[in-house]
This record gives sequence, structure tokens and C-alpha cells, in this order.
Amino acid sequence: MSDTAVYHYKLAYPGEYNDADTQFSLKWNDPRIGIDWPRRNPLMYVSYKVMKHSQLFELFDMNVHAFVEFVSKIESLYENNPFHNNVHAAQVVLNVDHLININKGLNLKPLEKLALYIASIVHDAAHPGVSNKYIYDAYDAKTIIYNDEQPSENHHIALCFRILRSPKFNFVKELSYDEFEKFRQYVIMLVSATNLKNHFEIVTKLETLAAVKAKPAKPVIMSALIKLADLGYAAMEEDLHQKWATLLQEELYIQGDYEREQSMEISMFCDRSINQFATHQRGLFDY
Repeated sequence: MSDTAVYHYKLAYPGEYNDADTQFSLKWNDPRIGIDWPRRNPLMYVSYKVMKHSQLFELFDMNVHAFVEFVSKIESLYENNPFHNNVHAAQVVLNVDHLININKGLNLKPLEKLALYIASIVHDAAHPGVSNKYIYDAYDAKTIIYNDEQPSENHHIALCFRILRSPKFNFVKELSYDEFEKFRQYVIMLVSATNLKNHFEIVTKLETLAAVKAKPAKPVIMSALIKLADLGYAAMEEDLHQKWATLLQEELYIQGDYEREQSMEISMFCDRSINQFATHQRGLFDY
């Protein structure tokens, strides 16, 4: 593992989370959400804050302790990758919250907001730091379990609902059967939306609707929100964008190192002997 992959945090029950903590601001470029996050559990901190701020604990009569246990468990599953780690997850949760709050006209219902927050929390849990293509080509166990269908995203989703089966972690037990089924389908849809393979399908839907000046359906809006949040580092201030982009490139290089060691074809932008950093970033903006 590269020296840049140093972003793993020891977990602790968040006794520090209280209303007296007024320094935290819910905005895209909060200076304390970034590469040098000082807390041990950034995902727990951000998730608790946005859920409390949105009043979802009260609206759904949630067991806050179970929520804390759930997020702590999910955060412990995030790997020590340069990019796909618990700090990235915290940033995506914050980005989703920001997008919800600046787009009041979307009229998202509480259950839709809840699904967006939870999908953001779990969207890269246990991410192995390699692409789905690598998982396919290496014939990893996940590609067998999930029958070649987006193994990473399906694994994140499965972990979420497997953990929720335990009473200790089940903070949504007060949802009705219909509410839980809708919540589950939303989370599946939203985590799947972060799969780059589904990018153009979502963009095409939005472009088609915009061309005829039609209002997008909620699932399209929600999928676009989490996709924007996941790629949000590209819209950050220049210094943070540069740092996140460098970490993403290093993670791609590490995959390329694995591929070279195993005599596999080296994936696009993963060959550290060829400097394609600028090309990769230009491609991302075009994407």
C-alpha cells in the first residue's frame, strides 16, 4: 500500500456530539472536511450532524444510539485507501446535504432525504481500492457472488442491509413495511447510481428531460444528486481539488501496480510509468 494511504481512524462512541458544538458548518467546502481531518471518525461526526440538522431522528422516531452504532460499524469497514476511504464518505454525505439544502424546490420527502443520507454513508463501504473491471479480470470472489453485476456497489448495498438486520444497528425499525421497502429500493438505486458505468444513462435522462422542459421524476433527481456529491471534489476550491485528484490518481496507480504484478492488462490511467494525470482530470470534467 502506498505511503499516501494513511487515512484510517480509530472509532469511538461519539460522546463529543452535542449541541454545544457550533463550529461545524454545513457547506460544500467546510475547511475541516478534507485531507487532514483531525477527528478519529469523520463519517460518524458528519452523519450525526446532518441527520440531527435535518430533524430526521425525530420525524422517524429513530433510536439514535442504534444509528450511531450502525454508522460506526459502517465506518469501520472503510478501507485505508488513498481516495475511497471514510473521509471521502464523510465528504459525500456533506455534499448531499449541501445539494439538498440549496435546492429546496426539489421538495424531497423525509424518506427520500433519509435514503440519500444513508446511501451516501454506505456508498463505498469496504471498497477494495480497485475498479469493477479489475474485480472481473481478477475473478475475485465478489464477481462470483454478484454474477458480474456491479460487484463493488452490490457489496456496499449488501453490507448495509446485512448490518441493519441486527437489532443493535437497526435504527429504521419504526418504519412501516411499505416505508422500509421504499427506503431499501431507494438505497439500492442510489448506491448503484455511483457506479460510473451508469453515468451516461443518468445524464442522458436529464438531457432528454431538459430538452423538452419536463420536470425529472424524483428517482432521476435523487440519482443525479448523489452522483454530483460523489464527484464533488472536482468542484471544490483548487487546493482541495488538487489534493483529492492526486489521491485518486495514486489509487489508480496502485491498481495498475497490482495488474502489472499479475501480468494483467493495465487499465486506463493506471500505469504509473505514463503520466496521464492532466488527461485524466480533463476527461473527468468532460465526463
